[in-house]
Amino acid sequence: MKSLAWKNAFPNFFAKYGSLTLMIAVCLFMAISVPSFALPDNLLSVLRQIAVIGIMAFGLTFAIAAGGFDMSIGSVAALSTVLTAWLAVKGTSAYLIVLIVIVVGTFVGWLNGLFCAKLGIAPWVGTLATMLIAIGPQYMLTEGGSQIQGGLGEPQALIVTIGEGFWGPLPVAAVVMLVLCAVCEYVLSHTRLGVHIQATGGDPIAAESCGISSTRILWIAYSICGLLAAFSGFVMATRMGIGQVRAGEPYLMDSIAAVYLGSTILKEGQKHIIGTLIGVVFMGVMFNGLTMMQVPYWGLYLFRGIMVFIAVLFSGFKSK
Repeated sequence: MKSLAWKNAFPNFFAKYGSLTLMIAVCLFMAISVPSFALPDNLLSVLRQIAVIGIMAFGLTFAIAAGGFDMSIGSVAALSTVLTAWLAVKGTSAYLIVLIVIVVGTFVGWLNGLFCAKLGIAPWVGTLATMLIAIGPQYMLTEGGSQIQGGLGEPQALIVTIGEGFWGPLPVAAVVMLVLCAVCEYVLSHTRLGVHIQATGGDPIAAESCGISSTRILWIAYSICGLLAAFSGFVMATRMGIGQVRAGEPYLMDSIAAVYLGSTILKEGQKHIIGTLIGVVFMGVMFNGLTMMQVPYWGLYLFRGIMVFIAVLFSGFKSK
């Protein structure tokens, strides 16, 4: 019996503390290897950089927590970025741009819910379809080009504020991310909808037996995911100052890694927003540190793949 306990000690340790231990160890390594890494200005820069990934990952957390998955969030964010620039060039009010972007993102999320929740198509296939569909309008808006420039400045005060402004010492984009984090955490952990999402993701059959419509809940989760993906694209446009075709696609893997890393922290394998935020911060810190260490661009892609593997591995330990 004692030998069995020792045999299980190693996987149990990594299930509970593996990802957190890894995060702390890597951060310490970065701080020691790159003296300027831990400077306040650099850390504030990291906060600004992770705002887009954070908002996108919060939405993905809803979809995964409900038992789904969304491959389209990067394309939705990119579409939102191009749409933001296109509308800004046309002289559209920044507040109306936000509203249009949110409506478009929610509609794409609704389509994902139709495909995956209502029609029963596998999430990988259904959301892959919407990912490809969302690429087409980007090239349509750019008339076959790769980007839209201009318009993302004065008199669009809201756009300038989010992209370049500060509230106290914090970048506005980071503050927006943290506010959305608090809202999403409250919804997912402290509301009836959040309880139903977790129940549906945990066991949809048991949820149905308790009177929860797993189809409706999954549909709502996909819609929230699309909404936040689109809003992350708006924030991306304010930071870049242009509408770049397919600009959001590299963030997909980062968001996946953040959600699964976050599920191994604080709670027993449960997808939750605070954990996702910690995962996002870790991913941002790592990219920043690797860049400061002058790691070549291909190394960043290698790191992305390793982190996704480790995240899913630790999440698997946690769920056992």
